[in-house]
Amino acid sequence: MITPKTILGFLLFRRDAILSIASSSSARWLGLVFVLSAAMAREYDGEYLLGEPWHLVLPLAASVVGCIALLILLRLLSWCRMVRDVRFLTMFGALLNVYWMTAPLAWLYAIPFERFMDPGGAIRANLTLLGIVSVWRVTLMIRSVSVLYGASLVAASMPVMVFCLAMGYMALWLIPSPVFLIMGGIRLTESEDMILAMRMLLMGVGVLTAPIWLIGYLICCSGKSPWKWQLREVDQQNRPASKLAWTLALMSLAIWVPVLPRTQREQWLRWRAEKLLFAGSIDGLSKLSHEHSEQEFAPHWDPPPRLGYGETQPELISTTLAIRASSPANWFWKLYLDKLERKVLELGHFHTIQTLGEKELSGFIELFQDLKVSSRQAQSMNAVIENRLLDESIVLFICPRRKFHALQTVVRTANISLTDPADVSQSASFGPFLRVKRKYSQKNPILTFHAGPVW
Repeated sequence: MITPKTILGFLLFRRDAILSIASSSSARWLGLVFVLSAAMAREYDGEYLLGEPWHLVLPLAASVVGCIALLILLRLLSWCRMVRDVRFLTMFGALLNVYWMTAPLAWLYAIPFERFMDPGGAIRANLTLLGIVSVWRVTLMIRSVSVLYGASLVAASMPVMVFCLAMGYMALWLIPSPVFLIMGGIRLTESEDMILAMRMLLMGVGVLTAPIWLIGYLICCSGKSPWKWQLREVDQQNRPASKLAWTLALMSLAIWVPVLPRTQREQWLRWRAEKLLFAGSIDGLSKLSHEHSEQEFAPHWDPPPRLGYGETQPELISTTLAIRASSPANWFWKLYLDKLERKVLELGHFHTIQTLGEKELSGFIELFQDLKVSSRQAQSMNAVIENRLLDESIVLFICPRRKFHALQTVVRTANISLTDPADVSQSASFGPFLRVKRKYSQKNPILTFHAGPVW
């Protein structure tokens, strides 16, 4: 019989508990409830579940697909190791039992670090917890495969690690993350920087260890010692779950009933605000910001576009202009002023300026007076621009005259001045180490900067 003690023993790698879970058809239904409760633990304060219920269904679907993928690797390996008399569905049922029964470990994700820590500390704590749970679950699956197939831990680890490598790269590809641009001028927040660092670390470790797991898997496939399936099919109908185990499973869902009203209201406000934003209903968005305080929204909410993630919709400058015209609440206006301050530092890179259209540049200049740029930020931007100008043979921009004037205004605001093309001589000075040469027509002036002494 499956009891809470059996479930605890399974999570602590006990052989008898693993065999009991794998051979029980009732454990599969317990596991299904645990998967749903784990999804709730992840998303209860991160997504609006009534508006986007697929956040609860997706982990269930992903677990079934992942279990099939792992079973294919194990089926091939077990066939090479002489386990050929066990049906595919029998193996699938046993493996799905143990796969789903690891879900209670994800209950740890319910710890609301964002509510009592700053954004950087919350991300650090969440990433640490993610690492602990991931290592625990992978180790538990290796132990379960070893027990079910009568294999050594080393041999059992090879297919599991190949599976984890494939699933990990798929997750890194599908899940949005901060962009990595060496010369893009993008300033990441502390939270974004930690997420990006973890992503790069995982990708690096995956690339370096992939040959080990793949070669190890092929070596295991060519091994001589046979494996032996440890379960008998008749066992799979004889281990019902106890009432106490079902009580635990149902309580893992019922516990969210008193929690959801508060957290889902926060997520509803976030979801509604973002819907209004993408629908272009800026007046409705500003009205919403007056009706609700910042504390009523989700902690550390970062409204679109998230600059560190490379998001471009909705377009920042035109959206901010519209928000300012609609007279939003001060706390909401500050969120977009903070985004614009980051945009100022991005504009320190001239190739970033080149990508702006005339309308976007004009809008930026109109908003620039609202920015509270510190002297440190101005100096940083100034240094970036000077370094770019001192690069050898940089074609700075090709633009119509009115765009040049707009650019000139932005750069002068950052304590850098450019001379109007109409006033530039054939060879003009631009600082002690910069010579400006000009090829131009009245319609399209082209400025090319060369490092060198001024003559």
